[in-house]
Amino acid sequence: MSCVGYETRFLAVKDERMGDIVICHDSHILKEVVVEAARPAMKMTPGGMSFDVQKSLLSQAGTALDVLSELPRVNVTSSGAVYVFGKGCPLIYINGRHLKSDTELRQLTSKDIKSVEVITAPGARYSAGVGSVINITTIKRLEDFMSFFVPVRGSYFKELAEAGGVSATYRKKGFELNLYPYYNNDFSAEKTDFTSVLNMPDYKQKTVQHGEFSCRTQSFLPSASLSYDFSKDHSVGMSVSLNKTLKYDASMNSNYNVFRNDVLQGEVSQKTAYDHDSNNQNADIYYVGQIGKWHLDLDGTYFHSKVEQGQHIAEESSTLEERTVNTSSSQSSRMWAWKAAATRVLWKGELSFGAEQSRSHVNAESHNPEGYIDDSENKMKGNNIAGFLTYGLNLGNWMAGAGIRYEHVKSDFYSFGVRDKEVSREYNDFFPNAYVGWNKGDWAIQMAYSKKTKRPSYSQLRSYQQYDNRFTYESGSPDLQPAINHEVEFMAMWKWINLSLDYTYTSDYMIWMYDIYKQQAASYSYWRNIDHKQNLGVSLVMQPKFGFYQPQLILAYDQQFFDARRYDYLSALRKPQFLASLMNRFVINKTLWFSLQGAAVSAYDSGSQEHKSYTSVNMRAFKSFLNGTLTCNLYVNDIFNGQRDRWSIRTLRVEGNKNSTSYTRGVELQLNYFFNSKRSRYKGQGAGKDEQKRL
Repeated sequence: MSCVGYETRFLAVKDERMGDIVICHDSHILKEVVVEAARPAMKMTPGGMSFDVQKSLLSQAGTALDVLSELPRVNVTSSGAVYVFGKGCPLIYINGRHLKSDTELRQLTSKDIKSVEVITAPGARYSAGVGSVINITTIKRLEDFMSFFVPVRGSYFKELAEAGGVSATYRKKGFELNLYPYYNNDFSAEKTDFTSVLNMPDYKQKTVQHGEFSCRTQSFLPSASLSYDFSKDHSVGMSVSLNKTLKYDASMNSNYNVFRNDVLQGEVSQKTAYDHDSNNQNADIYYVGQIGKWHLDLDGTYFHSKVEQGQHIAEESSTLEERTVNTSSSQSSRMWAWKAAATRVLWKGELSFGAEQSRSHVNAESHNPEGYIDDSENKMKGNNIAGFLTYGLNLGNWMAGAGIRYEHVKSDFYSFGVRDKEVSREYNDFFPNAYVGWNKGDWAIQMAYSKKTKRPSYSQLRSYQQYDNRFTYESGSPDLQPAINHEVEFMAMWKWINLSLDYTYTSDYMIWMYDIYKQQAASYSYWRNIDHKQNLGVSLVMQPKFGFYQPQLILAYDQQFFDARRYDYLSALRKPQFLASLMNRFVINKTLWFSLQGAAVSAYDSGSQEHKSYTSVNMRAFKSFLNGTLTCNLYVNDIFNGQRDRWSIRTLRVEGNKNSTSYTRGVELQLNYFFNSKRSRYKGQGAGKDEQKRL
């Protein structure tokens, strides 16, 4: 009697009944046979692309934020904000759970990431207001464990800043608990020159301003999650998080000169102190299960936010009226949301459907005791209901899919307790999407279409006015309408070359406007809708490997088209943006590598702004110690201080020009220590994320 992996036994057969026969493990069996196959580093998926992190150098990058900064079309700023080129700020999920802040990206280690999917044409499963999605999938850990992860970072951008936390995870027989207190001490500053010109009926007024802004913020961001796997088919969990401002110290000192028909009228010295206090709480619960052939996802979310802000302005002048202006505003927001989705394999594809709802309540008010701007007291109630149905099909080298999403959005707006019928609104709309793709060998192509919307944030809908100085006011627009996008995207890939072309037609596009304030000698900026805008974008990414030299070259073009002069702009606002970025990565081994990246962006027009060109050169060095237990990342950002914010807005009545430096040149050191590091298996997705983002 023989069996692979066991000793062979020879027995004499004397009877038909032999009884139990015991065979023992063979101590001299062959070593495990491993079959290896080449897996592509990136591949095309419905509506986007997937990147294999586990089998690449990215697994040693440090944190999830470091991984994202290395991906094509993804940009990570020095503050940790994530953007997708041409698609704005994405929703980010880890194992289907929506992220609350970038600190969670700093918590997740790169060596625990299996893959990252960047979706630039999200389907009907996602809210119609979502322009892009990043899905991060981690390596599953089934064993019991106790682990710690300690991220610490320090930076110097004009002043020191630091952050750190301790993530502790305990797992035992399906039960898992994670505690993660995190502290952030951040600093930002900006030096600005701003010139505005008012073309009044009888004269021209020019204001030249120079100011310096600085802000020190200290925040406490603890989180905790709890989950339990009843079996491999059923899991429940909950999580809570807090974002509390501990200290906020911000000020701006500025001086400006006022000219009328090029004759100096006076000089003003302005000192502004800012107050800010915010307290955000979030709670999620979930159930994930498999019943028969159906996979079920149930999620619930509660969100509460309270923000209080104030400005204290002292304007001193020997020739003009001196002013003291105090403004205060507060906003309290609450949201409840739920989401349910079911998925199953059907024929040669996957069928998914579901529904979700979010209810929000916002109270906002502002006051100015001196009476320079009007007081406001607003209340907004929102009720959003949505349902979706999608089906994706795989037929050999071909894949295709389609989906439909229905959204009912109702919002009621109250001013000083009275419902405003003009501003209150109700929408019912369908948002279809479809894609078709082909893969064979090293080639892959895909075409996708989706209808999307961009609803104004509650900040854009605010009616209260902001006093910047006696010549500058700004406000939101309660009558602002949501924009509708029709997006078509084509993607092609061959080995290490990726090409993307996208076209977007936007109706009721939201644009930032300049005008005269109540016929006074002051500018007034606000949001408004224009009839439509078109946008065309092309990007080419090449990632070859030449031994230890592994560069990444990005070439991109983006241009907008709309009838700017119809809305009193002096320019056609059609200047295209050209971007060229070359990252030179030198890999000594898996534990040591460094890179030097240079980028140049041409002058371009975006929305109502005419931007100047800029350049940036960044350096990064990575080293891991103790078999990956300790990793070190050193960043040197904007070495030649070329990344400046320079733009102008020019209309028939008002012209504004800004030239600012945000102190992007600096250094950052990031240390990560892993003790028996494992990734949390929390599976909740959360609900109402698009509405929460607007809040």
